[in-house]
Amino acid sequence: LEALGGHVISIGCTETYYEGAPYASFMSVPLYRIPNPPNVALQPDITPGRCWAFKGSKGYLMIKLAHAVQIDGVSMEHLPRKLSLKNDISSAPNRFTVRGVVQQESADNHVLGEFSYSDTGSALQYFTVKKPSKIALR
Repeated sequence: LEALGGHVISIGCTETYYEGAPYASFMSVPLYRIPNPPNVALQPDITPGRCWAFKGSKGYLMIKLAHAVQIDGVSMEHLPRKLSLKNDISSAPNRFTVRGVVQQESADNHVLGEFSYSDTGSALQYFTVKKPSKIALR
């Protein structure tokens, strides 16, 4: 989505997870951790560790698309189990809700669906919107 002009406009109260992130260092002295920013969630990269990790079991990500579109499906991709170090992808998102809004400031939103990513399925999974919007969303 980012390559097509989409960008993250809000993460709400979701906190980025810093543990395990690489350190920035000066002369081999570690100074601080550099976590991946939320926009990596919009990039087609499934390299181990190249994700937006957040604290807790629930997160929020608001994306603004480059143009208004009618959404009939969404996809989510996560590191495949066979590429994980311990054959474990329990950190993959599980249940998620997709909502569409006409304008960011609007409290009026349209629930496009509630979906579940299967950690035993393929890395790239497609979900058909159950309740398509009659108007274009951004």
